[in-house]
Amino acid sequence: MTGSHSSSPVDAPDEPVAFNPFEPGYHDDPYAQYARLREHDPVHHSVLGPWFLFRHDDVERLIRDPELSVEFANARMEDTPRLNMFEAVLGEELTAQVRERGDHAILNLDPPAHTRLRRLMAKVFTPKAVEDLRPRAQAIVEEHLDRVTPSGAMDVIGDLAFPLPVQVISEMLGMPEADRDRLREWSHVLAGTLDPVLPPEHIRAAFDASILMGEYVRDVIAAKRAE
Repeated sequence: MTGSHSSSPVDAPDEPVAFNPFEPGYHDDPYAQYARLREHDPVHHSVLGPWFLFRHDDVERLIRDPELSVEFANARMEDTPRLNMFEAVLGEELTAQVRERGDHAILNLDPPAHTRLRRLMAKVFTPKAVEDLRPRAQAIVEEHLDRVTPSGAMDVIGDLAFPLPVQVISEMLGMPEADRDRLREWSHVLAGTLDPVLPPEHIRAAFDASILMGEYVRDVIAAKRAE
Protein backbone atom coordinates (compact mmCIF):
# COMPACT_ATOMS: atom_id res chain seq x y z
CA MET A 1 0.00 0.00 0.00
CA THR A 2 1.30 3.42 -0.87
CA GLY A 3 0.15 6.82 0.11
CA SER A 4 1.27 10.40 0.37
CA HIS A 5 1.67 12.77 3.26
CA SER A 6 1.91 16.53 3.15
CA SER A 7 2.88 18.49 6.21
CA SER A 8 0.49 21.21 7.24
CA PRO A 9 1.83 24.76 7.59
CA VAL A 10 2.75 26.02 11.01
CA ASP A 11 -0.31 27.42 12.70
CA ALA A 12 -0.36 31.19 12.72
CA PRO A 13 -0.08 32.73 16.19
CA ASP A 14 -3.24 34.09 17.80
CA GLU A 15 -1.63 37.53 18.15
CA PRO A 16 1.26 39.35 16.45
CA VAL A 17 4.66 38.02 17.44
CA ALA A 18 7.20 40.63 18.46
CA PHE A 19 10.35 40.86 20.48
CA ASN A 20 9.22 42.74 23.58
CA PRO A 21 11.65 43.02 26.51
CA PHE A 22 8.99 45.07 28.33
CA GLU A 23 6.54 42.16 28.43
CA PRO A 24 5.63 41.26 32.03
CA GLY A 25 7.78 38.38 33.20
CA TYR A 26 10.26 38.67 30.32
CA HIS A 27 13.34 39.12 32.49
CA ASP A 28 12.40 36.19 34.73
CA ASP A 29 11.76 33.86 31.79
CA PRO A 30 12.38 35.17 28.25
CA TYR A 31 12.46 31.70 26.69
CA ALA A 32 8.76 31.38 25.92
CA GLN A 33 8.98 34.59 23.91
CA TYR A 34 12.11 33.35 22.15
CA ALA A 35 10.32 30.10 21.26
CA ARG A 36 7.38 31.98 19.69
CA LEU A 37 9.74 34.11 17.63
CA ARG A 38 11.85 31.13 16.62
CA GLU A 39 8.72 29.37 15.34
CA HIS A 40 6.85 32.24 13.71
CA ASP A 41 9.37 35.01 12.91
CA PRO A 42 12.95 33.77 13.31
CA VAL A 43 14.41 36.69 11.31
CA HIS A 44 12.74 39.49 13.18
CA HIS A 45 12.92 43.23 12.60
CA SER A 46 12.22 44.72 16.00
CA VAL A 47 10.38 47.97 16.57
CA LEU A 48 13.41 48.84 18.72
CA GLY A 49 15.43 49.13 15.50
CA PRO A 50 17.78 46.13 15.19
CA TRP A 51 17.18 42.82 13.46
CA PHE A 52 17.17 39.71 15.66
CA LEU A 53 17.91 36.12 14.65
CA PHE A 54 16.42 33.30 16.71
CA ARG A 55 17.67 30.17 14.90
CA HIS A 56 21.09 28.68 15.55
CA ASP A 57 21.83 28.01 11.87
CA ASP A 58 21.04 31.61 10.92
CA VAL A 59 23.23 32.99 13.70
CA GLU A 60 26.12 30.69 12.84
CA ARG A 61 25.95 31.60 9.16
CA LEU A 62 25.91 35.31 10.03
CA ILE A 63 28.88 35.29 12.40
CA ARG A 64 30.96 33.30 9.88
CA ASP A 65 30.23 35.63 6.96
CA PRO A 66 33.48 37.50 6.14
CA GLU A 67 31.51 40.22 4.37
CA LEU A 68 29.97 41.35 7.66
CA SER A 69 31.59 43.49 10.35
CA VAL A 70 31.43 43.75 14.14
CA GLU A 71 33.27 47.09 14.34
CA PHE A 72 31.45 50.19 15.55
CA ALA A 73 33.12 52.22 12.81
CA ASN A 74 31.12 50.26 10.21
CA ALA A 75 27.77 50.81 11.91
CA ARG A 76 25.38 53.71 11.55
CA MET A 77 24.38 55.36 14.82
CA GLU A 78 20.72 54.65 14.10
CA ASP A 79 21.63 50.95 14.02
CA THR A 80 23.29 51.03 17.45
CA PRO A 81 20.44 51.72 19.88
CA ARG A 82 22.57 50.62 22.84
CA LEU A 83 25.02 53.46 22.20
CA ASN A 84 22.09 55.83 21.80
CA MET A 85 20.82 54.73 25.22
CA PHE A 86 24.26 55.32 26.72
CA GLU A 87 24.43 58.80 25.19
CA ALA A 88 21.01 59.70 26.60
CA VAL A 89 22.20 58.79 30.11
CA LEU A 90 25.92 59.59 30.08
CA GLY A 91 26.14 62.38 27.56
CA GLU A 92 28.18 62.59 24.38
CA GLU A 93 31.65 62.80 25.98
CA LEU A 94 31.36 59.76 28.25
CA THR A 95 29.66 57.75 25.51
CA ALA A 96 32.64 58.51 23.26
CA GLN A 97 34.85 56.94 25.95
CA VAL A 98 32.62 53.85 25.99
CA ARG A 99 32.82 53.58 22.23
CA GLU A 100 36.61 54.06 22.22
CA ARG A 101 37.09 51.24 24.74
CA GLY A 102 34.77 49.05 22.73
CA ASP A 103 36.81 49.73 19.59
CA HIS A 104 39.74 47.87 21.18
CA ALA A 105 37.80 44.87 22.50
CA ILE A 106 38.49 41.63 20.65
CA LEU A 107 34.78 40.94 20.20
CA ASN A 108 34.43 44.26 18.36
CA LEU A 109 37.34 43.77 15.96
CA ASP A 110 37.40 42.35 12.44
CA PRO A 111 40.37 40.54 10.91
CA PRO A 112 43.28 41.13 10.73
CA ALA A 113 43.25 42.86 14.16
CA HIS A 114 40.95 40.18 15.61
CA THR A 115 43.14 37.42 14.16
CA ARG A 116 46.30 38.87 15.70
CA LEU A 117 44.78 39.02 19.19
CA ARG A 118 43.17 35.60 18.83
CA ARG A 119 46.54 34.06 17.96
CA LEU A 120 48.08 35.58 21.08
CA MET A 121 45.27 34.14 23.22
CA ALA A 122 45.54 30.76 21.50
CA LYS A 123 49.07 30.40 22.87
CA VAL A 124 47.58 30.33 26.36
CA PHE A 125 44.53 28.19 25.57
CA THR A 126 46.27 25.26 23.92
CA PRO A 127 44.48 21.88 24.12
CA LYS A 128 46.91 20.78 26.83
CA ALA A 129 46.46 23.98 28.84
CA VAL A 130 42.68 23.64 28.68
CA GLU A 131 42.89 19.98 29.69
CA ASP A 132 45.11 20.96 32.63
CA LEU A 133 42.32 23.29 33.80
CA ARG A 134 39.83 20.43 33.99
CA PRO A 135 40.55 19.18 37.56
CA ARG A 136 40.39 22.66 39.09
CA ALA A 137 37.27 23.58 37.09
CA GLN A 138 35.63 20.33 38.23
CA ALA A 139 36.50 21.12 41.86
CA ILE A 140 34.96 24.59 41.54
CA VAL A 141 31.79 23.09 40.04
CA GLU A 142 31.53 20.69 42.98
CA GLU A 143 32.04 23.55 45.44
CA HIS A 144 29.12 25.45 43.90
CA LEU A 145 26.92 22.36 43.84
CA ASP A 146 27.75 21.60 47.49
CA ARG A 147 26.77 25.15 48.38
CA VAL A 148 23.23 24.76 46.99
CA THR A 149 22.69 21.13 48.02
CA PRO A 150 21.07 21.98 51.40
CA SER A 151 18.35 24.01 49.67
CA GLY A 152 17.72 21.35 47.03
CA ALA A 153 17.41 23.97 44.29
CA MET A 154 19.60 26.28 42.27
CA ASP A 155 19.60 28.96 39.63
CA VAL A 156 21.89 27.41 37.01
CA ILE A 157 23.02 30.79 35.69
CA GLY A 158 23.39 32.68 38.96
CA ASP A 159 24.73 29.79 41.06
CA LEU A 160 26.99 28.08 38.53
CA ALA A 161 27.29 29.25 34.94
CA PHE A 162 28.18 32.84 35.81
CA PRO A 163 30.49 32.48 38.85
CA LEU A 164 32.36 29.47 37.39
CA PRO A 165 34.18 31.23 34.52
CA VAL A 166 34.79 34.33 36.66
CA GLN A 167 36.57 32.21 39.26
CA VAL A 168 38.52 30.14 36.72
CA ILE A 169 39.70 33.22 34.83
CA SER A 170 40.56 35.05 38.06
CA GLU A 171 42.72 32.12 39.15
CA MET A 172 44.38 31.88 35.73
CA LEU A 173 45.28 35.58 35.91
CA GLY A 174 46.46 35.27 39.49
CA MET A 175 43.95 37.77 40.84
CA PRO A 176 43.99 38.02 44.65
CA GLU A 177 41.32 35.77 46.11
CA ALA A 178 40.15 38.55 48.44
CA ASP A 179 39.17 40.66 45.41
CA ARG A 180 37.10 38.05 43.56
CA ASP A 181 33.77 39.22 44.96
CA ARG A 182 34.44 42.67 43.52
CA LEU A 183 35.48 41.21 40.17
CA ARG A 184 32.36 39.04 40.11
CA GLU A 185 30.11 42.01 40.86
CA TRP A 186 31.72 44.22 38.21
CA SER A 187 31.51 41.38 35.68
CA HIS A 188 27.85 40.82 36.52
CA VAL A 189 27.01 44.50 35.97
CA LEU A 190 28.94 44.62 32.70
CA ALA A 191 27.34 41.41 31.42
CA GLY A 192 23.96 43.09 31.89
CA THR A 193 24.81 45.50 29.07
CA LEU A 194 24.13 42.63 26.65
CA ASP A 195 20.42 43.12 27.34
CA PRO A 196 18.71 44.97 24.46
CA VAL A 197 17.10 47.54 26.79
CA LEU A 198 18.78 48.93 29.90
CA PRO A 199 17.32 51.12 32.65
CA PRO A 200 19.25 54.39 33.11
CA GLU A 201 20.60 53.35 36.50
CA HIS A 202 22.11 50.18 34.98
CA ILE A 203 23.83 52.19 32.27
CA ARG A 204 25.48 54.42 34.87
CA ALA A 205 26.41 51.39 37.01
CA ALA A 206 27.94 49.66 33.97
CA PHE A 207 30.02 52.72 33.14
CA ASP A 208 31.26 52.97 36.73
CA ALA A 209 32.04 49.22 36.82
CA SER A 210 34.01 49.52 33.59
CA ILE A 211 36.12 52.34 35.02
CA LEU A 212 36.72 50.53 38.32
CA MET A 213 37.62 47.22 36.68
CA GLY A 214 39.99 48.93 34.25
CA GLU A 215 41.77 50.72 37.08
CA TYR A 216 41.96 47.53 39.14
CA VAL A 217 43.39 45.41 36.31
CA ARG A 218 46.00 48.05 35.48
CA ASP A 219 47.05 48.12 39.15
CA VAL A 220 47.37 44.31 39.22
CA ILE A 221 49.44 44.33 36.02
CA ALA A 222 51.74 47.01 37.46
CA ALA A 223 52.18 45.02 40.67
CA LYS A 224 53.00 41.81 38.76
CA ARG A 225 55.53 43.61 36.58
CA ALA A 226 57.16 45.10 39.68
CA GLU A 227 57.45 41.64 41.23
